[in-house]
Amino acid sequence: MNSRDGDVSYGTGWTEAAMSAVVAIPDVTGDQVPDLWVRDGSDGQIRVYHPSKTSAGSAVKVVLGSDWSGMKSFG
Repeated sequence: MNSRDGDVSYGTGWTEAAMSAVVAIPDVTGDQVPDLWVRDGSDGQIRVYHPSKTSAGSAVKVVLGSDWSGMKSFG
């Protein structure tokens, strides 16, 4: 099923090499948009993102500072 407006890109640079894993988490900011835990492809650290309906935005905090790149999955 497609979104109401079809596939709409609103971020760049989200390649598998740059973001090696992404997990959507419940909305913690109260804006009714799910937030994201992302494993950075360069250092393996897990960062949280609070995207909006129009932008993925930037990481707001490192939530796990260790290198998690050796983990096959998390969530």
